[in-house]
Amino acid sequence: QQTEMKSSVLFFPLILATAILAQSPGNIPNVMNQLNIETIGKKLKDVIGADIQKNRELLQELLDLHKNETAQIYKYIDESTEKLSKEIFLTMSEFKNNTEDNLHNMDNIMKQNLQNINAKVESNDEKLLESIIGTNGSALSLTEEWMKKRSEAIENVVSSRLSICGHNRHHITPGVVAYDNILQSNTKEIRVLGQTMEWEEVFDLNSGEFTVPEGGAGEYLLSAAVVMDVHSYQAKLNRDRTVMSHYRFLLNGHKELETSSLYSDAGKDNEADLVQASRSIVWHLMEGDSLALKKMDTTHKMSPEAALDHRITFCVTLLHLDESLSQVMAAPPTKNSVNLEEWKYEATPAIHSSTISALAPPTHPVIVLPSLLPSTKVSEDCSLSEQCTKPPVLT
Repeated sequence: QQTEMKSSVLFFPLILATAILAQSPGNIPNVMNQLNIETIGKKLKDVIGADIQKNRELLQELLDLHKNETAQIYKYIDESTEKLSKEIFLTMSEFKNNTEDNLHNMDNIMKQNLQNINAKVESNDEKLLESIIGTNGSALSLTEEWMKKRSEAIENVVSSRLSICGHNRHHITPGVVAYDNILQSNTKEIRVLGQTMEWEEVFDLNSGEFTVPEGGAGEYLLSAAVVMDVHSYQAKLNRDRTVMSHYRFLLNGHKELETSSLYSDAGKDNEADLVQASRSIVWHLMEGDSLALKKMDTTHKMSPEAALDHRITFCVTLLHLDESLSQVMAAPPTKNSVNLEEWKYEATPAIHSSTISALAPPTHPVIVLPSLLPSTKVSEDCSLSEQCTKPPVLT
């Protein structure tokens, strides 16, 4: 670059000298011209040489300055890069450490949460199993106990049996009929809702009353049968009338069941005066109720004596217990709800965040401009031309 600049500087004064010579008057003698040319060449050489030397020095100074400034810029770039690299490395290291810490904390918390979940699940499973199939108040034990009681109750209902029949060979007097014996075996047992009892506990031959035992409330079949002698000796006193034989069931010793009458007044003579009469009804009896067969008083002035009846039987048979209805409607027991343990998510600790500090602004190198720059014009010798402009003085 210095060689090219030197050539251009030399080329420019030569062109300028030629132009000056071309403008000189054409009548100058050759000797004079030769002298002028030598003078001009010497002056140009002195002026141009000085300018070239001065410009060379300025260019060298500029090159040195450029070299120094370039070195400062490279140093600034290196220092800034190193500083930025350190900051980035420290930040990345902090990121890495915080990330590892956060992952470690998350791993521990997740592990702890899973362990808590497993513990709660196991505890709740045990409670559920205990509630369902445990031995103390569980749904299965309650159901088993309920089924056992229900089975026993149903068995007691199904196995209950109560049937008794009192018998009297002859009866005349109006009133409650007493009996000579029962038609069943004297060893007959009565069973009501699992309770076994003797027949004497429910039927009194002397009073003629049947009493509903404990738990025996229900529907009963009541039956009575009588062989009635409707033409007795009283007919001799009044040949136009017969003697009526009339019976009714008596509840609790005072209430006559009028709708269950058993009577007959058939027969005109002693050869056709026996009537086989019977009556059966279904009646609901409560526990403790008593029932008997009562012969009604049908005597009057023309028949002052009651009729003679034979083979009187009074039977009471249990058909359905009220307890059987309660067993049908009974519902299984319900188990109270199980208090299960609740699991709550345990959040991780605060995540460590990396703070990115703002980098300090780099210190730029101070670029010092040269005090002198190469001139853009060639110095002129005012002695060569009448019109001469001095070049500006550079400071």
